[in-house]
Amino acid sequence: MKNSYALLTGFVIMITFLLAGSCNRGGSSKGEEAEKGLEVENGGAVNIEISTVTRNGEKLIQMEDTVNVAIGTEITYLITDVKPGKKVTWKVKSSDGIEILEIIPVDTGGIIFKEYPTGTSNKFTLDIPDIPDSQIPEEGIQEKYLIKFLLEGDTIAYDPYLRIPPPPRP
Repeated sequence: MKNSYALLTGFVIMITFLLAGSCNRGGSSKGEEAEKGLEVENGGAVNIEISTVTRNGEKLIQMEDTVNVAIGTEITYLITDVKPGKKVTWKVKSSDGIEILEIIPVDTGGIIFKEYPTGTSNKFTLDIPDIPDSQIPEEGIQEKYLIKFLLEGDTIAYDPYLRIPPPPRP
């Protein structure tokens, strides 16, 4: 009988360890995982891919960063986190009748948009200024920009955000 309890106890402990190892230990969201991968894969640079999707027979623009996907008017609420001293790239994912016309900072004299993004109709880039953590406020830095597209002869504009999140504070 003692051997049965010992065997059962060992089995329960083994199952507990297996289950605990496969669970999320809390504190790692999709965004945090993506950010960790971002650091390893491309040194903190951020890519925003632009494509089109069809909803209810209507062709809409889709913008997708490492963590978020926004379609149509949802793009106005898209906030893409960027890192100081790194690069952000807006790129048309496929040639399905969409062009980027321009990307313009909404507020002049901003911190993130010290200069205008440069590029062509399918790829624009911006170097994010290298800002020391001590100069980033507790709420981070968030700036709106206007991005204009040409889609099937129509000009479409949205105003999403770039954000430098607050650094970890001791």
